[in-house]
Amino acid sequence: ADGIAGNCPATLFPLLLSSVGIVVGLATMMVVGCFYKVTEVSKIEGALKGVLNISTVLQTPAVIALAYYVLPARFALDEKFDNVTPEKCIASVLLGLWSGLVIG
Repeated sequence: ADGIAGNCPATLFPLLLSSVGIVVGLATMMVVGCFYKVTEVSKIEGALKGVLNISTVLQTPAVIALAYYVLPARFALDEKFDNVTPEKCIASVLLGLWSGLVIG
């Protein structure tokens, strides 16, 4: 498999992932008020957990769509990792995303 050096969208995948995360964060903040009303101090923790839940659920399909859209079907990162697929990238990102939800 070839590398991604000549493929601008694939090279920018980490930056695009962060950018999509910002958009998802904004969408989460618009939606969270509908589901988690904070009317007293004791409800703040529940609302923050709600933000984490909503953003994780929204970010999951965004990661999948972005990876399939910008990454080639197979590519090489170096000599050792010469058979990388979008699915492998998706798995690593989603493991971190959902681990953050479980820990948070």
